[in-house]
Amino acid sequence: MIQNCGTCRFLQPLDEIKGRPFNGLCRRYAPRPVSILPRDMPTDEESKDGGFPQADWPKVSACDWCGEYAALPLDENEKDIQP
Repeated sequence: MIQNCGTCRFLQPLDEIKGRPFNGLCRRYAPRPVSILPRDMPTDEESKDGGFPQADWPKVSACDWCGEYAALPLDENEKDIQP
């Protein structure tokens, strides 16, 4: 099995191609602050929070990888995520 984000148990798919994850959110850890360049900051009219940076889960591609890969569970009894 290929060990990348597309086959990792921590991936929350955002979209799929032919039934397989293409992009998603890595749910391995709690959300982290998102870097926003000043020119990309929303104005007060565009954002209820006044344009302050938010925390979010990292967006990943199915072909990305990291050192904390964990395979998808083989059956329903293995769904508890262990660090």
